Amino acid sequence: MEVLPEANACVNANKSELVGEKGSGLQSECQRTNDPKLLNSFGLQKRGLKIANLNVQHILPKIEEIRLTLNEKKSLHILGLCETFLNPELGDNLIEVNGYDTIRKDRHETQDKTGGGVLVYINNLMAYERRKDLEIGNVESIWLQINFPSTKPILLCSVYRPPDMKVDWIDAFELEISKASSLDLEIIIMGDINIDYAQGCSNNKWSHMIQCHGLTQLIDNPTRVTYKSKKIIDHIYTNKFDNIIETFVPYLALSDHYPVCLTRKTNVKEIPDSSHKIITYRCFKKFNEENFIKELQCKPFNNVIEEHDTDKALNIWYSLFNNVLNKHAPIKTKRVKNVQRPEWLTPEILTARQNRDYYHKKHDLDRYRFWRNKSKSLIDDAKNKFYKTSIEQAKNPKELWKYVKGLNQTKSSPFPSQLKTHNGVITETQHIVDAFNKHFINIAPKDSLSTSQSYKFDSNKIYEEVAAKVPQDTWFYIPLITVAEVKDCLSNLNVAKATGIDQISPRILKLSSEVISPSIAYIINRSITAGIFSF
Repeated sequence: MEVLPEANACVNANKSELVGEKGSGLQSECQRTNDPKLLNSFGLQKRGLKIANLNVQHILPKIEEIRLTLNEKKSLHILGLCETFLNPELGDNLIEVNGYDTIRKDRHETQDKTGGGVLVYINNLMAYERRKDLEIGNVESIWLQINFPSTKPILLCSVYRPPDMKVDWIDAFELEISKASSLDLEIIIMGDINIDYAQGCSNNKWSHMIQCHGLTQLIDNPTRVTYKSKKIIDHIYTNKFDNIIETFVPYLALSDHYPVCLTRKTNVKEIPDSSHKIITYRCFKKFNEENFIKELQCKPFNNVIEEHDTDKALNIWYSLFNNVLNKHAPIKTKRVKNVQRPEWLTPEILTARQNRDYYHKKHDLDRYRFWRNKSKSLIDDAKNKFYKTSIEQAKNPKELWKYVKGLNQTKSSPFPSQLKTHNGVITETQHIVDAFNKHFINIAPKDSLSTSQSYKFDSNKIYEEVAAKVPQDTWFYIPLITVAEVKDCLSNLNVAKATGIDQISPRILKLSSEVISPSIAYIINRSITAGIFSF
């Protein structure tokens, strides 16, 4: 397969000449990098809130590439898409991306037509809210309010203006901008406006409206390039130009438009880092099974058997066992990359995507179409082969369902980054947990029970209910367990099963079954005879 050396892109890392912002001292960069690491990504390099918008021209055939591009480097916090061509019959599960919330507005919501539509993917760790009060009339737009812990929120709009729209579309969209401007917040607007800025704004009414609302257009590199023309019809606008530290138009040829991208400066702590995650694990790097068992044998597990209180006996057992386990296999935390590349991804697919983008940049239409179709067919073939082989070779139902679920994206529900209460907004994790606990323990009506009388449990009602349904000569009892039965259970544990909440894995229990079986059997039997379940 052909591999290409060049993958440059033109960049506006804050420009020197912008509408309404001349002499700002910002410099333009072109051909920023030949680094292959930036291929097929959105190329934003500076720290901050990373946002992009793309006219995708039908999302469904390109959803795997969108998922791949977003999850390769966790490069974006927010991605807006125009011309999604979605309708009510197409559920969110078909277009969801792991790690992102999906906000969509299909064309049927604003007009009695097909096609069009806008959608926004936003990192599910971001604090935001949909501002439907700003979405007025039949404009294809989505307004979001992005909230930060210590600074004022910003308003973000992803919008699409079809090329055949009449002049009254500008009047309708101005109503949205006017209402947003009245909130005295920072505004960022991005989308395919279909008004060319290549030689200055080609629409006087639009230009006048933008200037009246103090907005600056940030993109001056072509976003739609053909043999005959180079047009800047995909735009980014803001009323706080100084907060935008980087803009970029990458040669990412998912459609015949290039994305428009920006980085908005923020406090590092205000932006969730989804490119890495913290994991907790047992380190077996220096684990020696023989030494572990020898030390375990020296521990006084007889102390467990001498204790008649079931709960205390269990606590003694955990203390003795974990003291040895934590010494030989300590619990550690580590920050790791949160890159989620699909298992079906191959080097041939990456190369085909690189070649597609390269020839699109070079305006070689025939080769671009060849590599566009090639990359799509390689992705389809790789997915079909991977899932077919995986499902056929699945050894158990768990493994089978793992691959079946992989065919359909599922929406995750992460812990909220903030919580609104009567006393304001809470951002600290522990304070959010405390607020939830306080809410749920007080959710029952306070007058449901008399404050002067305490509730008493009447066990006689249970005995009467059982006696009415079970014959008197029927007896039920739980037989005591033997040490041999406990050892047999532990020795046959499946080491592939997940570790429980006590952080003792099946592998360790199986390994130490000879030593721990007597003490575990004692705890189980004490629980049976005392009628107490210890945990």
